[in-house]
Amino acid sequence: MRDYELRILKVSLLSFAVFLLAGLIMSSAAMAAKIGKDSCVGTDSCDPNDGKIGKRSCNGDAACSDNFGKIQNDSCNAVSACQGQGGKISKESCDAQSACQEQDGKIQKTSCNGQSACSGQFGKISKGSCNEDAACQSQGGKIAKDSCNEPFACQGQDGKISKGSCNGDGACENQTGRIKKNSCNAGGACESQNGNIAKESCNAEGACENNSGKIEKNSCNGMDACTNNTLDIGSNECNEANACQGELPL
Repeated sequence: MRDYELRILKVSLLSFAVFLLAGLIMSSAAMAAKIGKDSCVGTDSCDPNDGKIGKRSCNGDAACSDNFGKIQNDSCNAVSACQGQGGKISKESCDAQSACQEQDGKIQKTSCNGQSACSGQFGKISKGSCNEDAACQSQGGKIAKDSCNEPFACQGQDGKISKGSCNGDGACENQTGRIKKNSCNAGGACESQNGNIAKESCNAEGACENNSGKIEKNSCNGMDACTNNTLDIGSNECNEANACQGELPL
């Protein structure tokens, strides 16, 4: 074979290889950007989308635009829901206006169904949680099931919340500590606390706000009880209004 024929053959092979590579890239992108049946109905919904969307999801104007995560069935069905989200959203979640925008965490089923709920969150939210307006915004911690189900509850929290806790208006905002099950269930309870709260404690309005101590089970169940506390509190203690308060931080 002559030299010029070899050069032509090499060019042809190179062109074919480039064509195959481009096809593979386009095929991979198409597979990644999968949209299920009866989804993405609405002006600018799912435009653009680079993630995976299940059935009957993202139905609302601008819903799921700029999505690059995974959205399961029956989720994100409202105006502007799940815009710019890159995490994982399970079924029947984020079904409210602007819910779950720019979230990059993991949301389990039947959660974050409130206006603007869970927007900017990057932690883990278990099932049946954060179902009120503005609940769990910008939270980066771990929230167990059936928790934070009131407006503004658990905003900015970066700690660990066990099941059945923080169900009060604004409860557990900006808390960074550990809250065990069935605790902090009242308006403003456990706000900005960074201590350790055992089960069935701090269940009163304003209780345990700014707490940095250790509170054992069934304690501090009085209005504003244990606010600014820095000490260890035993079981079944401080269960009256204003009990065991610490000094205001400087």
